[in-house]
Amino acid sequence: MILRRVLSLISGAALALGLVSVVPPSAAAETEPVPNPYPELISVWEPCAPGTEGPDTGVTVIVDFQTLADQQVEVRCAPGGPHSGWAALLEAGFEVTRVVPFPGALCTIDGYPRDRSGDPAICHSMPPIEAYWSYWHASPGVRWGYSGTGAGGHSAAVGSVEGWSFSATVSGDTSQEAIAPRVPPMDARGPGLVMPEVHETSTEQVDLARHWIEGQLETETNVGRLADYVNALVASGVDVTDERFERVRRELSDFSRIGRSVFASGRLTQPNGVALGRFGPAIRALQGGEAVLSNGVDLAEVAQRSEMTDPVTGGVWTGSSSFGRPSYSSQPGAIAGFAAFLLSTGGEIPQSVTEGLLGQQREDGSFQTTVVSLQAEMLDSLRELRDGGVAGLDEAIAKVTGFLLRAQREDGSLPWAVGEDQMPAAEVFAANATFAEAMAQAGHADAAARAARHLSPLQVTAELAEGTPGTQHIGAFADSLDELRGIIVTGGQRGVPVATPLALRALAAAPWDDVIPASVGSAQVSTVRPTVAELSAQVSAGSHEQRAIVLYGTDDDLSLVVDGGEFEAGESDALNVALSGLEPNTTYRAKVRVASPKGRVVDSETISFTTTEAGSPDDDGGSPGDTGGPAAPPPPGGSDDTGDNAINSPARHPSAGQAAPGPRLPAAGQRNAEGEYTAEAVWASDLPASQLVTSEVSGAPTPTEQLAASSPMSPWWPPIGALAVVCLVAVGVSIHRLRSA
Repeated sequence: MILRRVLSLISGAALALGLVSVVPPSAAAETEPVPNPYPELISVWEPCAPGTEGPDTGVTVIVDFQTLADQQVEVRCAPGGPHSGWAALLEAGFEVTRVVPFPGALCTIDGYPRDRSGDPAICHSMPPIEAYWSYWHASPGVRWGYSGTGAGGHSAAVGSVEGWSFSATVSGDTSQEAIAPRVPPMDARGPGLVMPEVHETSTEQVDLARHWIEGQLETETNVGRLADYVNALVASGVDVTDERFERVRRELSDFSRIGRSVFASGRLTQPNGVALGRFGPAIRALQGGEAVLSNGVDLAEVAQRSEMTDPVTGGVWTGSSSFGRPSYSSQPGAIAGFAAFLLSTGGEIPQSVTEGLLGQQREDGSFQTTVVSLQAEMLDSLRELRDGGVAGLDEAIAKVTGFLLRAQREDGSLPWAVGEDQMPAAEVFAANATFAEAMAQAGHADAAARAARHLSPLQVTAELAEGTPGTQHIGAFADSLDELRGIIVTGGQRGVPVATPLALRALAAAPWDDVIPASVGSAQVSTVRPTVAELSAQVSAGSHEQRAIVLYGTDDDLSLVVDGGEFEAGESDALNVALSGLEPNTTYRAKVRVASPKGRVVDSETISFTTTEAGSPDDDGGSPGDTGGPAAPPPPGGSDDTGDNAINSPARHPSAGQAAPGPRLPAAGQRNAEGEYTAEAVWASDLPASQLVTSEVSGAPTPTEQLAASSPMSPWWPPIGALAVVCLVAVGVSIHRLRSA
C-alpha cells in the first residue's frame, strides 16, 4: 500500500534534540502555553489550553502552508466548541474561500494558494489532486488521522486538534497521498513527546522486552503472535520448556488452533511451507525438540516428505490451486524459512532447493527484490543452511552481506528498499531489526550494533509512560515515533506485537554498552592508631554518579560500614575516611565499594591492616577499658559525637564555612539475603534512624584533624599556647624599655 508522504523535518529535529518529555493528556496544565516548540517552523503559536473546561479551552487548529506562504505553520485556537471543521477554521481567525460550485469544499486559507498573477485563487471547479488542502484531526499527542469526511461533516470536540495541510502531490488516491502537517497534534502543552535518546546499554532493554512478551503469553490468543513471541524469547536465550510456558505449549500444539494456518491446503500430509517455517521452530522449542500436534501429526516427518518441494524450481508447497494442481512458492524467504526448519528436524535439503535459492540472487548480491528486510532474512537463512552442512553457499553469503553493508546509512539505519526512503514505518523497522540480527550472527558486530541502536529509542519505558495509559506496555517497542506517542497517550498497541519480538531478537543478538564504568584504585591505610585508622582510595565515577562506602571488619563478613560520600558523573577524586572505634592490636580487613543508582557495584581489592597496641607511643587516647568497635546507632536526632566510638566520615567537599552532611547508610542488619550491600542498599536513605549508622556530623573534622585531636596532650595545648604568647609579649616589652633607656 502506498504510504502517505509525510515530510521528515520534525522527525529529524526530534532526533537531533534527543529530548524526553511526556505530558499525560489528563494532567492539569497552566493556561499559558509552553514556549513555541518549533520557532523555525511555527510563525504563529496561539494554541488552546488543554482540557475540556476552562476559559482558554477549545479546538486547536494547525494550518501547515507547506510550500506556500514562506513555508510556515500557524497554530491557533477556536474557543469553546464543539465546532464543525469549517467553524473551527473561522473561529480560529483564518480567512477561507470555498469552491464556487461546491461550497462544501475548501479553496484557499488566508489567500493561499494563489493563481499565476499572484492573486488568491478562485476555484471554479474542484482543486486538482496535485494541489489541494488536505484535512486531518487527532487528539493532542496522538498521530494525525486523515479525515474521512469533509469539514462540514466533522464535529471537532473541545480539547481536540484540527489540521490542514497543503498537499502538492503528483498522483494517487487522496487518502493515501496526502501530506500530513509537519508538526504533531498538540495544544498549549506542546508536542508532548520527541524522540528519546539511544539507551546507554541494551541489557535493560532486552530484559524489559522479555518481561513484556512473557506477560503477553498469559492472555494472547492469536497463534501467529504466540509463535513469534516464542521464537523471539528463544533467540534471546530463554528456555521455554519449563512450566511457565505450559499454556502456550498447549495452544501451539493444538491442531484445532493452528491447523488452518499450517495446513491451509486441507491435507495433513502437506502443510503450508511458509507457515511451517514460522510455527515449526516455536513448537519444537516448546516441546524440547519434538513438533507433534495434538492429533498426532509430526511436523518434522511431514516437512521431510519429498512432495513438500518442487523438484524443478525448489519452491515450497503452499497448497493446491483451484484446478487441483500443486502450488509452490518460489519466494526466497519462504524457501529459506522452510529449509531451515527442515534442516533442524534432521531432514536433508533437496538439491533443487539450493539451486532454486542461488538462482534468484542478482549480481549486486540481492535476492529477487531490493526489499532490505528480505535480504537480511536471506542472509540469516543461508547461514543456517551452511552451518547445517549445505555446501556451496559461501559466495552467496558474502555477496548478500556486501549488499546489506552498502545499504546501511551513516546513522545505522536502513531504507525499506534500496533507493526508496519513504515507506511504511513497520517495514523500515523490520528491515533494521532483521539486519541487526543477521549482521550480528554473521560477525559484523559494529554494523549490527549501529542498526540495533537505531531501534533503541522506540521502547516504552517507565520514565516515558509515567502517569499515562502507556504504563501497561512498558518494555514494548513501537515501530515509529508516531506509534510510540500513540502507545503512551492512548495505551493502544498498534504495531507493538510485531515490533517487539523483532526488536528483542535484534538487541539480544547485537548488544552494546556505552557506559564508562566506575573504578576504584587500591585502598591504602595510613596513620594507624590503636582505635583509629585513615583509609584512602582513588575513585573515578565514570558515566554515572556514585556513592562510596567502606566495608571493614575482623572477618570475611566485613560487617562494619562507613560512608564515603557521593561522586558526580565524570569525577575522579581521592576518597578519605576515618575508621574509628577500632580495637587495639587487632587485624582488620577493608575494601571500598562504589555504587550507581543504575544498580552497578564496583569493589576495590580487599586489604588488611593491624592496629597498634594500647599505650604505645602512637596511642590515640583510647581508655584501657575501650573494647573498640562501632558505637550503638545514634538516636533519631543524630549525634554530634566525633570521638572514637562514632563511625563517621565528613563530606569530601564541604562548602566554605559549612559542613556538608553525608548520606545515611543502612546498618549491617539491612543487607540483602546474600549479606551484601547492593546498589539499592547503598543508596537507601529512608530507613528508620534507629537502624542507621550515620555520618551526619555538623562541623566534623577531617580524618587527619581527628587523629591529631585524639592525642593525650591535646587538651593542654590551648592554655600552654596562651601562656607562651603572654611570655613573648612580656619579653618584647622589656627589650623595648631597655633600648629606650
